[in-house]
Amino acid sequence: MKLFEILNKHSDSVIDQIAGDKMDESASLRLPRNIVQQEVISALSSLSYIGSKLNTSKPPTYAILKVLLDSEGYCHPVEGFRDHVFQLVHELVAMADSGKGLSGNKNYELYLKMLVSAWKNDSKIDESEGRILQVLREQLGIWTREHLLLEYHTEVRSILGSDKGYVEARNRLLSSGLVLSIDNNFLIGEEVVWQIRRAWDMDIDDIDYRRILDALTNDQLYRYCQSLGLVVSGSKDDKLVRIIKGLVPPKELLDLMTIDELSSFCSKNEIKVSGNKFERIGNIVDYFDQKRDLEKVTEENETVQPEAQEEREMSCEDFKHVLEHLSNNQLQDILSGCYLKTSGSKEEKIKRLLVSNWSDRNILGRLRGSDLYQLCSKLDVKVSGLKTEKIDRIIEEVKVASQEVLARAEIEEEETYSDKADEKISLPKVEDLVSENVAKMPLGIDDLEKEYPFLDKDELIILALLKDAKSLTERDVERASKRHKLGWFLTKAHMTDMIAKLNKSGRNPLGIKSLHSINIYEWLGSQGFNSDGLSRKIARNIVDAIRQGVVPGKNLEYLAVGQTTIRKHFSELIEETARGKCFFKFIRGPYGAGKSFVCSWLKEQTLEKDLIVSNIVIGPNQPLSDLPVFFAGLVQGIRTPEKRDGNALADILESWLLGIHRKTAKIEGVEIGNSCKVDELGELVEQRVEEELETIASLDPSFAPAVRAFYRARLAGDLSTAVNAISWLSGSHSLSSNALKSIGVKGVLEPNTVFSRLRALLKVIAGARYRGFVLLVDEVELIRRYPHQKSREQAYETLRLLIDEVGKNELPSCLIIFTGTDSFFEDERAGLPSYEALANRVLSPMDNISVKSFKQPVVELEGLNKDKLKNVVSRVRDIHGVAYKWDAKARMPDAEIDEQLGQCTTARSETITRVPRPVLRELVQILDILEENPKLSRIDIRPQITDEQVAQRVSDILSN
Repeated sequence: MKLFEILNKHSDSVIDQIAGDKMDESASLRLPRNIVQQEVISALSSLSYIGSKLNTSKPPTYAILKVLLDSEGYCHPVEGFRDHVFQLVHELVAMADSGKGLSGNKNYELYLKMLVSAWKNDSKIDESEGRILQVLREQLGIWTREHLLLEYHTEVRSILGSDKGYVEARNRLLSSGLVLSIDNNFLIGEEVVWQIRRAWDMDIDDIDYRRILDALTNDQLYRYCQSLGLVVSGSKDDKLVRIIKGLVPPKELLDLMTIDELSSFCSKNEIKVSGNKFERIGNIVDYFDQKRDLEKVTEENETVQPEAQEEREMSCEDFKHVLEHLSNNQLQDILSGCYLKTSGSKEEKIKRLLVSNWSDRNILGRLRGSDLYQLCSKLDVKVSGLKTEKIDRIIEEVKVASQEVLARAEIEEEETYSDKADEKISLPKVEDLVSENVAKMPLGIDDLEKEYPFLDKDELIILALLKDAKSLTERDVERASKRHKLGWFLTKAHMTDMIAKLNKSGRNPLGIKSLHSINIYEWLGSQGFNSDGLSRKIARNIVDAIRQGVVPGKNLEYLAVGQTTIRKHFSELIEETARGKCFFKFIRGPYGAGKSFVCSWLKEQTLEKDLIVSNIVIGPNQPLSDLPVFFAGLVQGIRTPEKRDGNALADILESWLLGIHRKTAKIEGVEIGNSCKVDELGELVEQRVEEELETIASLDPSFAPAVRAFYRARLAGDLSTAVNAISWLSGSHSLSSNALKSIGVKGVLEPNTVFSRLRALLKVIAGARYRGFVLLVDEVELIRRYPHQKSREQAYETLRLLIDEVGKNELPSCLIIFTGTDSFFEDERAGLPSYEALANRVLSPMDNISVKSFKQPVVELEGLNKDKLKNVVSRVRDIHGVAYKWDAKARMPDAEIDEQLGQCTTARSETITRVPRPVLRELVQILDILEENPKLSRIDIRPQITDEQVAQRVSDILSN
């Protein structure tokens, strides 16, 4: 039975449960059933998902699936199922202990020891251990079938037990969707069967495999069964069935044939004969898999590829770089979706995709949402948004990275001679960064000086170069500063200062894109100017964000309705934070109350007031139970007023160092770019930096040497060391011992040093040009979903420690804000009340009072009523009209908005029954259709009301 037919018989709650680990991790909306169901089918039809579940599965998973695979229609009644599984388990244990079914002279003893050791550790095998075992199997020549059999060896069974293991394995298969249950039967979907066999090296269906075996002689089958340790007696058909039921992979069987036998087999069946033994085996499997032996495939059906090469946006090298980040299983899924040959090594699969006619966008589009999420994470690309947005970001950022590599290579080539000129200098001075020949003044600088009289001469030069080139990388700016003798070795800091001046003027023509630690500066012209009113660009940005189900990143004042008192309170807190105080606050409210909106508004206000902000969203990759991971997420989310779309730690450090340079130069009466006193100033600055680092070392001894290494690397133009220093300061655990040695540190960030590191970071921020730091921790209610009590308690302990740090004023100029739903504050079993030490610090001692104070730790949001929601909807309608230059109000007047919102409230009530986000998304969809189709009205595109919705409406009426 197909998955679609099976899932249609399940309720929404069961579908949601099965979909738990299959949806895009960045999804934040409750999606319609058909979309969720499609995501489930996509995952269960994917080798990458099935493989990940089977690679870490625990016995008797294999026995459970084997019983179902051998059952008619892959379906078995629940009654008697356990007995059949245990009967097979006893047979497998006997085979594993006796060695029956193990073929060849392989080092099974070594592999069994490794297998026992892996299971003995914590009675489970994680992904990394699974990969190690897979590599060991490849080295020892042990097939997956043999691994599955060895898992039933008595030594392994004694570790795992039996009865309990069956229940755990069965429940895991049911929750993952590999096994489904309907009408008192266990069954496997046809698509899942195919992927299970592929994961177990059964590359083709039993029917197709049988035709391969039928083409062999009885004598050949006798010899192969003997080699495989299978019973050799009986007819040809008996041997054939024995091989199939023994799950002997086709490639394993065909590998037993000599090269001459393979050639003869290929010739007899009109299969391509050329190539080595491995290629011939692959040709045979593909031939029978595609059923070419049953009917001659016409040229038209031989390929479903595009007739002509589709246009690609990435170069071949860039696209290859992206594909190399995919797993073998993910590549196989793509190849299958592109109707291309799926066998071969990873390199062969990548090459097959590179030479195909499919475009890079089309190929990436065949990945599941969660696979794209993983790919974005590996490429350090923002993971949120729709599938198409992720693909856009991957293509764009890889192209930018490629340009940056070329620019870097050009710079290194240009500086090769000067690097060799004086090998005795261990720390290059500033004059080493200034070239002898001063370049001519760029064109248009006089006009820019009139337009921006507040900029310094060096800033005007860079601005003129940017206007001419339209886009410059950080390295381009460095080279330009050398040619013009500007002395800009701290490029980020100089550019930050210039952009801050431009922002203050309200006429900033520049934008910043970030790629890892590298900045790319773009000339936006008048498009980058701050607008006193609602411009078309701002309107488009707001509408685009709502259409994608996210809160707009900027200009939230156009949507802000209600919460006036709360917003005023937080504005005051931000100002007090800027004056050196520290605070913590919890924002409480149900789903749809506007917590994410308030967080986005806070972020915007923080940046507008020249503070730094970091936004952490609690999730699978960002738990609160691990302090070093928490700190790494905090640093990764750091944004500054000038750099809002990428990590800004390096920019902050450079700003701090540039401040020291300028202060020292002012005291000594020397201009930074004055080449006559570069040596003298450089030595004085070194002394001043060391003095500052002594203060930081008192907070975190390891922080100071890493900052020193960063400073010296920037002086020397050593990009690699600077990047290593930033990575270590960010809490990275992946640096090599040589990299750690190059920056003068040892080890990694430990839980007991996290707060010391945070205090040191705040000290640097205070010394830079920023007024303070605001940390937003969103969706802390997800702590309740941690499966283990210990993890929840560790997360709550992290919150307690942060609150105590604030209480002791150990985090000056720092405001920490957490958001959570009502259940987080009320759930006594797994919520905040379950951890008494935290509850005593946060929860109000007086619960039953009607008036709340904003000065208390928890601030409660007021939910939207009908009038406020109408206000927001009307604003969005008007903004849509500005965005697309049409009369939206005439096509959707206020009366129609009232009718539309009637579906969002209960009868004779102002209570909102739907959260605002889907309401606004639906509104934008209607407005999009009306704008594109002038002859339609809202009534023409009214959504169909289902029976369930009618029943719900009747229920609402009766309840009121």
